Amino acid sequence: MGKSSRCGNHNADYFSAAADVGASAAILLKRTGSRPPSTFTMMLLLCILSYACAISLSPSPTNNGTAVVPDFVSFSIEFWCFSDYAGNASQQNTFFQQLLHNLKSLTGKSPAIRIGGTSCDTTIFNSSLPTPSQIPSNSAGTFQPANVTYGPKYFDSFNNFANDTEFTFGINLALNTSKGLPNAKNEAQAAMEGIGGNLKVLEWGNEPDLYSAGSLRPADYNQSSYVKEWLAASSTINSSLNYQFGSAGRMPDEVGGFQFETLLDYGINSSGHAKVFSQHVYFFGQTTPGLSLAHLMNHSNTISTLKEFVLTAKDAQAQGVMYILGETSSVSTGGTHGISDVYGASLWVLDYLCYSASHGKEDVLSSAHKSYRFHLCISIHSSSTRCYWWFWTKCTTAVLRYCGFRQCNWRWKDSRRHK
Repeated sequence: MGKSSRCGNHNADYFSAAADVGASAAILLKRTGSRPPSTFTMMLLLCILSYACAISLSPSPTNNGTAVVPDFVSFSIEFWCFSDYAGNASQQNTFFQQLLHNLKSLTGKSPAIRIGGTSCDTTIFNSSLPTPSQIPSNSAGTFQPANVTYGPKYFDSFNNFANDTEFTFGINLALNTSKGLPNAKNEAQAAMEGIGGNLKVLEWGNEPDLYSAGSLRPADYNQSSYVKEWLAASSTINSSLNYQFGSAGRMPDEVGGFQFETLLDYGINSSGHAKVFSQHVYFFGQTTPGLSLAHLMNHSNTISTLKEFVLTAKDAQAQGVMYILGETSSVSTGGTHGISDVYGASLWVLDYLCYSASHGKEDVLSSAHKSYRFHLCISIHSSSTRCYWWFWTKCTTAVLRYCGFRQCNWRWKDSRRHK
């Protein structure tokens, strides 16, 4: 152990500080239970955390790991409610923008933003639409609108972000009619024109491995079918952008799931554009047996859940393909009260991010939707959710700062992202 500016050469001081942190956390959990703690309490705990972490180490690593990039912690926002987070041409959402600024102040770069999700596969681009977007009038109170029509003004919201923000934009691949390919082409061209140089990745479709589970595709729809559709849609435009594929909703080892190597074998990169592979992971479903906060916070469960994803990340790295967890959180279909929206979930997020960063994930995008219980912040009025964002943002940036992630060489990912 190296010398510490606060702890000196005395190991006892370090262990005492660590014990203080553990004791403080235990007291905090005991007193607050599942309730979000007060801002004062959180600030007190963070001060103790920073004291305990203010030590320097002299490690002797046996091998080099993957550099952790500054925008590792990034966000996936549901297509239909993007403007609720971003604001519009006349009024920014200053609360959300301040949160992004706070992250940038510690990491040196704005978080990446993905606009996609379930509603992405219901979109129609209308170049004559006078408003940014339009959803059916009976959508109030629904989990997702039946469809989303948007026009050129939808892209005005992108101007509210910092100049270094990198965007991934989702294209509708699910439309299975004669209008499908023309619409995909129109959406991609509109995104390139509307977002400009900050558009880094086009994502063709959302969770296509689940298309056959609903009414979007026949029961025999498979990975070969998907690759053919993906190539047909992505070839409708001429672009030097990277394209994202996979965006899979099933677990990698689940029956019916899409596998990275299989998609490559079917020729998804025959055009040379398939440079980003994405998978989605929610640790529990709404009906998962034994669903509980204690289970979510169990580190062994985190390791077990991410096991197959870690293997896929290694495969992608070997193939020169960027691997990301493009959409993730605790419980699918919007989260669960008492699990997704409480203080314990903040601690789980912290553990999850650190473990993912140490095992080859190049981006982790937290899912956001204005009515989800696990959304990243309460930027609009919602009585059904609570905010744990303040705490986990502070803890995440504290970890990035105190674990030395800021000192890593970020160019490795950046050069591959812009190929």
